[in-house]
Amino acid sequence: MYFKTKFAFWYTAIALCLVTLLSRAPFTELSPIVDLVGDDLNLTKTQQGILLSLPTFVMAFFAALVAKVDQKLGLVVTILYGMFAIVLGIIIRDYLSSYFANSAITYLYLGTLILSVGVTIISVLYPSFINGFFPQHLGILNAINGANISVSSLLGTFSALTMIGMGYSWQQVGTFWLIITLVIIVIYLPTFKFTKARMQEIVAENRAVNFMADSDKVRVSMWKQLAPWCIAITLGIESINFYFALSWFKPYIGQAISNGQFSLLVNIFQVTSLLASLVTPVIVMRYTKHLTSILVLSCIIFSFTTVLMFFVTNYIILVVDFILFGALAGFILAVLLLLLSYKTKTAGATSRLSSLVNSVGFLLAAIYLFGFGWLFDLTGSYTAGIGVTILGCIILPFVAYIATKREIIE
Repeated sequence: MYFKTKFAFWYTAIALCLVTLLSRAPFTELSPIVDLVGDDLNLTKTQQGILLSLPTFVMAFFAALVAKVDQKLGLVVTILYGMFAIVLGIIIRDYLSSYFANSAITYLYLGTLILSVGVTIISVLYPSFINGFFPQHLGILNAINGANISVSSLLGTFSALTMIGMGYSWQQVGTFWLIITLVIIVIYLPTFKFTKARMQEIVAENRAVNFMADSDKVRVSMWKQLAPWCIAITLGIESINFYFALSWFKPYIGQAISNGQFSLLVNIFQVTSLLASLVTPVIVMRYTKHLTSILVLSCIIFSFTTVLMFFVTNYIILVVDFILFGALAGFILAVLLLLLSYKTKTAGATSRLSSLVNSVGFLLAAIYLFGFGWLFDLTGSYTAGIGVTILGCIILPFVAYIATKREIIE
């Protein structure tokens, strides 16, 4: 164990779990109330769309740089700076955009960009933090913090709708998450003392690995290996299917189901996704030898549940389909997050792998979010977008197979 006392161990673990609650909420809290923001700041629909998709693009492009920042500053410090970025981003997005009406959209986008950088740092580095400080507890901590991504998204949406319903403004919703972030920063600060000795060891390990990389010309970069790319593409396609169900399924199916029925479907698949991500480590640890078969089979069924959405309008069948879809989405995501730690031996390698996977995965999701609507505007039909989604479903089991089978050279 890398901690001098059990208190230090548990305190650091709990602090990390609180930090990962910030992995989505600071920007998802605007998603259900973007119309209110648009009305308040006189934004067009296109400007609102950019506001919603900007975090995904930022996460896609900045994720590739996080590992380099980590190597310069260290895990613990970089995560703290990530939370500071969230605080600064919320202040600029929610308050400067309101006080300076002539430059509202500039501050709105700038604040969103800055807080998205902070969210990206947390999303990329928490697996590396677990691998570096809790190598004997990879399963349970990856499960909890992976589930926190879903919880964070739910809390962001729920807090926004609840507070707006109670008469609060969209800026006050942001203030709520500003306060939450500041509280978590205060709780996180003592971990500097608890992790100091181990952090020095991690820095030494990273220097040794970098020295070997400089002296060993045979060593291959993460970006030049097949396994990291396949993990990233698997994550990207899983996210594409997830975002289709969340963002594009209702426009596609139209009046076949009501808004209330769609809300129930969304709640169903998000809850089942959360539950599945919690039990995944137990399945992985018990059936490690069969992980490839289990993941590939899950991807096949997951793809089938996605394709079924294009051809079914019966609500009972859709409920069953969304239950399976959510459970498998949560399981696949949890397995991929576990692979980030299981396929690497050092915190530095985990950080580099996580950077690549998050960068490519988010980029694929961002392109899809924009492209599905763009293809509809271009052709006047959802056929092209559906074709792209089905193509991804066909590819998914194959890249998942390679992701689990191929080893990674650190």
